[in-house]
Amino acid sequence: MRGFLDLLTVTFMGRYRHRPLHLFGGLGLVLSAAGGAVLAYLTVLKLVGQAIGQRPLLTLGVLLVVVGIQLLSLGLLSELITSHHEERGDDRHTRDLHVDEILR
Repeated sequence: MRGFLDLLTVTFMGRYRHRPLHLFGGLGLVLSAAGGAVLAYLTVLKLVGQAIGQRPLLTLGVLLVVVGIQLLSLGLLSELITSHHEERGDDRHTRDLHVDEILR
């Protein structure tokens, strides 16, 4: 089990370390699309005249849309963090410089 989890970690870090939005955004879009399809189906049923308030499918549709939006937001935030970290990593040589003289 540990070996599988290590392999999963290495695969994740190798593929999505510099582009986390591809993973989280893709999952978020898929879940949001599935939730949107469920809610569109329920909308058609409501327009036909059926009651949809007591269906668990309504809860599932709303949950899929909300979780999809959260995953998309997580992907955007992780992309910002990754790009900020990469910008700071390129500036390592300037952090080690010292002031030799102060001019007034």
